[in-house]
Amino acid sequence: MGVKIGCPVPVQDRLVTLRATIASIQDQKDVEVVPLVITDNQKVLDWCEKSAVKYLVHENILADKWNAGFKFFKDSVDFVLFSGSDDLYYQGYCREMVSYMLKNSIEAAGIEQYYFLDIGDDGYKRMAFWSGYKNERRGETVGAGRMLSYKALDAISWAPFNTGSMRYMDSQMTSSLATAGINIVSSGLSLPAMGVTCPAWKSKRKFENIVKECPLIPWYRIDRVLSDYFPEVFLLDIEGHIKENDRTSHGK
Repeated sequence: MGVKIGCPVPVQDRLVTLRATIASIQDQKDVEVVPLVITDNQKVLDWCEKSAVKYLVHENILADKWNAGFKFFKDSVDFVLFSGSDDLYYQGYCREMVSYMLKNSIEAAGIEQYYFLDIGDDGYKRMAFWSGYKNERRGETVGAGRMLSYKALDAISWAPFNTGSMRYMDSQMTSSLATAGINIVSSGLSLPAMGVTCPAWKSKRKFENIVKECPLIPWYRIDRVLSDYFPEVFLLDIEGHIKENDRTSHGK
């Protein structure tokens, strides 16, 4: 396809999902996608060294980490994929999103639908499917999976976020682009993407709140969805993470 995509991924202590996220990014078909981990966590840095994954060392201020990651790719990529350290994408995601954007001359686009996977302390899986906003935000994209062109990023100096911020990254990106006259367009494409919740995270997504607004997927369909769209999820070392957390909680 001849397109190069950068993907900055800030992370602090989510090494348990980072491995799967990076694999999901690297496994994209027909386009080159380069992940960049931004962190000051030594365990994560050691993993990056061992896995030959590019990284930046940066203090744990989320907006600043992300801005540094975006600026790292300036003048070297055609697009940037916006992704957290717990997001997964099916293998044709970037190819199809970029094709849509090029065909329609769109500089920023995303998806409205999104899967959520929760894995409990015992390894039990629950999954929900978000079909899009139904209120005044109808038609707005989710944050994960947004694709921005280099032209869109040039318009905001490759810095979508407010310096020093730790929250509301999605809305800050939307506002920054809007000031440059660029709207994030809903592609209308059914491109599977998924966020993962694992045990004992300090910043664990509140899955119980999620399922108040979107239906659970029957348990017997979950592994099929994962194997069809998100095979990288099986790289998650959930059992090892549980054991490590158990040792920590008991002071051992």
